[in-house]
Amino acid sequence: MKRAHAFNVNLETNAFSLEQTTSLDFDLLYEIASNPVVWEQHPEKDRWKRPVFSAFFQGAIESAWPIGTVTRMLMWRIDNGD
Repeated sequence: MKRAHAFNVNLETNAFSLEQTTSLDFDLLYEIASNPVVWEQHPEKDRWKRPVFSAFFQGAIESAWPIGTVTRMLMWRIDNGD
């Protein structure tokens, strides 16, 4: 029997928004995950490959583990006088 997600509330501040990850987030997350440098020190170094990441992502979506996607980050510039 499959458990419901324990993380079922979105968190939002002025700086970021953290939302429950859904299958609609795949393209956005794969855009980042497709960079091999991201996985250089990870045990699964080939996770940047679309089929490998897709299997990981689908397993995460189907699991009962809470996962979230940051959807908005506050960007600011530090003015150092240059």
